Amino acid sequence: MKFFFQKKPKKGFPILGNQNGSAIVIALVVLAAVTVIGVTSSNISITELFVSGNDVVKKASVFNSDAGVFVAPKVISRSIDDRQTPAAISPPFTFVDTGDDNTPGDRSFYRELAGYEDHDDDADVTFQNDGVFDTEVDVERLGSFTLAGGGAEFGSGVEGHGTSLKGIRFLMTSTGRAQKNSETQIEARYLKVLGTAGGL
Repeated sequence: MKFFFQKKPKKGFPILGNQNGSAIVIALVVLAAVTVIGVTSSNISITELFVSGNDVVKKASVFNSDAGVFVAPKVISRSIDDRQTPAAISPPFTFVDTGDDNTPGDRSFYRELAGYEDHDDDADVTFQNDGVFDTEVDVERLGSFTLAGGGAEFGSGVEGHGTSLKGIRFLMTSTGRAQKNSETQIEARYLKVLGTAGGL
């Protein structure tokens, strides 16, 4: 007599004991991790490129604005010394107020510097210093005064008494532009000592 015994099914999850296909699962997990790291690194690199590009643009607008602060005193000095709006200066300047220097009420660059016309908030001088973007400079006359100190004292920066030198103070507002509508404004003061060579 033969007895047949049926095997009882095992309780639990017999598939867990089977390791077939585990290498694929591990490979997929590693691949997913590497993909996340790669995408994150790519996003960081793109962000850094944008930041460095914007930094270059901002510096360009600062340099263009700074150029106006260093060039405008030479134009102011020449205009005051010659008692007229300068005719030809390199680089080519455009004077916004194109009136006649000798006609009362006719606004010109020289007439505003000399105090014959009231200051307006518009730019007085524009020029291209990078070949593409304009630099605009607004010049405001702040007033004239007598300098204290003798010639030697004035030259050494020590104030004293007895000088006959006259000076005019100007406020220059230089606006520089660059790509991506970047704009920088710098304000500086300039002292023109009458009868002496001027400019920075």
